Amino acid sequence: YCVCFTPDGEHILSGSADSTIKVWRALTGELEGTMEGHEGDVLSLAVAADSSICVSGSSDRKVKMWDLKGRAHGCTLVGHTDEVRCVDISPDGLNIVSGGNDQTIKLWHRRTGQLKGELNAEQGDVCCLDFTHDGLLLVSGGSDGTVKIWNFSRGALLATYLGHTDQVTAVATCPFNYSLVRLVSCSWDETIKFWSLPAPDGTGPSMGTPPAEKAKPRSSAEPSAAGGNTVASEKETPATAGTEGALANPNLQPQPAKPAGGVGAVPDGKDGKGLPSTLRPSAPSSLPPLPPNSAPSSGGAPNSVPAVAAQQH
Repeated sequence: YCVCFTPDGEHILSGSADSTIKVWRALTGELEGTMEGHEGDVLSLAVAADSSICVSGSSDRKVKMWDLKGRAHGCTLVGHTDEVRCVDISPDGLNIVSGGNDQTIKLWHRRTGQLKGELNAEQGDVCCLDFTHDGLLLVSGGSDGTVKIWNFSRGALLATYLGHTDQVTAVATCPFNYSLVRLVSCSWDETIKFWSLPAPDGTGPSMGTPPAEKAKPRSSAEPSAAGGNTVASEKETPATAGTEGALANPNLQPQPAKPAGGVGAVPDGKDGKGLPSTLRPSAPSSLPPLPPNSAPSSGGAPNSVPAVAAQQH
């Protein structure tokens, strides 16, 4: 169901229907270990920037953290009420997000495993998630065909992208700040679509787009033009005082403290090993923006926002 490299390039992880996660040596293809613990299909994997831990999501409705150095199960995050289809780890390694068929995006504290809050995505099943490389934005794709952009620190919905006609199965953001195309999505409608990203305050495209190219705000209920790069902009909900981080916005539903055995982290009782206490944050991209007077590579206006390209598979 899922496969990924560790960021250091030394290993490949795979998750499958046999409920296991296998660790392979990237250079030789040799199987180095098998991590067991899930009771259903392993549907999604994510690895921290320093390659020390792995997070998995499963059809057993659980999210699990693993110590990759010791091949040990760290803890289980319990809270989803349906299968977990996607997981990701923030670039600074402090937060975990998960989404699934219960139509919510849940935010977990990486060090404690506690549930910090959740977003009601309102896009059907949450099929895919991806942080931008600076960690400021979170992108989600849903079974209703929408792509949503969130200000992660505030839990605020910045924009809803319309255009797909079937569920969005994968999203990916570009790490290069000078790229006009910052986001790509693919769908069961057999198309791949390219988008710019809004600035973290929701004011418009964040990188390289001249003011004349910025899309006009639209109501999310307004239908999209067929084949167009349609963005339904939404105003950012103001943050409220008295809370921190991603719980500072009404879009996030705070979770009350639970007694032992409730929602949250369940320590692994078999090996007794915890996860590393710290993660080294990855360095943000520092590439310069595209000069405004750059000539286009082949026809068209300079620095124009690329239209959506639909590819038939």
